Amino acid sequence: MTSTLTVAVAPAEITVRPGESVDVSVTVVNTGTLVSHYETTVVGLPDAEHVQAEPPQVELNPKQTGTVSVRISVPAQGEPFAGRHVLGILVRAIGDQPASRCEELALTVPPVPALSAAVRPEVAEGGPSARFTVDVRNTGNTALPVTLSASNPENKVTFTCTPRTVTVAPGAAVSVDMAVEAAAPWSGAQVRRTLKITAAAGQARAEQQATFVQSPRIRGGLLKAAGLATGVLIMAASVLGAALLVRGGRPAAQPIRTPSPPASGPSTPSTPPNKATIIDFGKERGDQLVPADRYTKQGITLSTVLERAPEQCADASALALRTVTGLGTFLTSARPTGVDLCNTIPVQVDLAAPADTVRLTFAGKGAQYTLGAQLSDGSKAAADGTSQAGTATQLTYQAPPGLSVVSFTFGHADPSPTSKDPTVIKQIAFTPAKF
Repeated sequence: MTSTLTVAVAPAEITVRPGESVDVSVTVVNTGTLVSHYETTVVGLPDAEHVQAEPPQVELNPKQTGTVSVRISVPAQGEPFAGRHVLGILVRAIGDQPASRCEELALTVPPVPALSAAVRPEVAEGGPSARFTVDVRNTGNTALPVTLSASNPENKVTFTCTPRTVTVAPGAAVSVDMAVEAAAPWSGAQVRRTLKITAAAGQARAEQQATFVQSPRIRGGLLKAAGLATGVLIMAASVLGAALLVRGGRPAAQPIRTPSPPASGPSTPSTPPNKATIIDFGKERGDQLVPADRYTKQGITLSTVLERAPEQCADASALALRTVTGLGTFLTSARPTGVDLCNTIPVQVDLAAPADTVRLTFAGKGAQYTLGAQLSDGSKAAADGTSQAGTATQLTYQAPPGLSVVSFTFGHADPSPTSKDPTVIKQIAFTPAKF
């Protein structure tokens, strides 16, 4: 059957961003011998409401030409997703005449990535660990490889996301399990830790906050159950310990000299405290970043103290093992982008179990350093020492009777050091507290 109409579409290709519209001109010619009414529709879009033809119908006499303006809209969310789509502009006669014609129109939708995220629960309670679920939704129009990360302003919490990277289709959602860990307080009140969870895929980012509430390992009720006599003894021991600290001041650093230090770096004393756990960084391979939980089996978790970091080192949250001529291999701070960047930031060591004595062996070229101890009752103490070229130096701190060390930091004694000496930790040793 010979067609009784012709159809032309201009332009033949259009590009429409999500949330926008484009008008297309459709020219219809009645090539038949009878008066006909024609309607124009679009084939290939998920919803007819995204198309508007004006006028909806056109009446044409034989040999007469008419024009229809077709507005095609792409919704801000949902289909059609990013990519090239071939649509059909269908013009057909209304009534007894079966005349119709369809012309192609190429529609390109540019990619617009967008994400949203939600965390369940918003507040999780636990001891040293807790679990969250992160719901990631792709609110854009293109598939996204989404990477999850998390942070804590105090750098006290470690995070494990399973899986860490997921591909989320447009309009779809994926749930990811996130485990958090931090050294729980031994006594006292609960500790609330703020967490920031980030889902990122290129420039698309979504952030949410959650709270990790940690209960003390030794609850107040258990301490009361020990009885009044035990409480009196503990108080007496605490007073005695405080008096000893006041009278004695800060423990002094004890330089350890050896006649012939090895060429690779300063010597490290080998006599540990009795029954001590010893972590010797000098025996490890240098020039590598190490995760904060690398030594959890030995009873410690590492982090850096960024409160007094200079602006250029504000992101120096990494730990590194470095090997330097004259110093050997040592533990230090670093930026995530390089082991040799920002090595002057203090390092914090959180103990999995309280310690009676901690000893840190360090090296340097004459700078003053401080070992700061956090005690089980919330108080703090410190020991100072001066590094000496070619010589390993020890700082030792023993908790007063009735107290124990739960964490300690090591760094420059001057909060704003002018010295470029790095934080050089050769060895850490600690003995468990006796209860």
